[in-house]
Amino acid sequence: PPYYDGNNLSSQLPLLFLDISIIRGSSGAPVFDELGRSVGIVVAYTSPSLGRPIGIVIPSSTIIKFLKKNIPLPKK
Repeated sequence: PPYYDGNNLSSQLPLLFLDISIIRGSSGAPVFDELGRSVGIVVAYTSPSLGRPIGIVIPSSTIIKFLKKNIPLPKK
């Protein structure tokens, strides 16, 4: 889907599709790699009734770029 990154309208939102179990109500939760680093935020998941569930995640790098462009830092 199109999205606005603060500067440009992009044709696609970068997403990660992960073969992980997502618990209902977990949207907004962080996803961590094996070293404990946040790799993204859960935004959706496919229904287990469709077969193997897939977690849909916005990458941390995309979230950081968005926040830097759209959230003003406090003045010191």
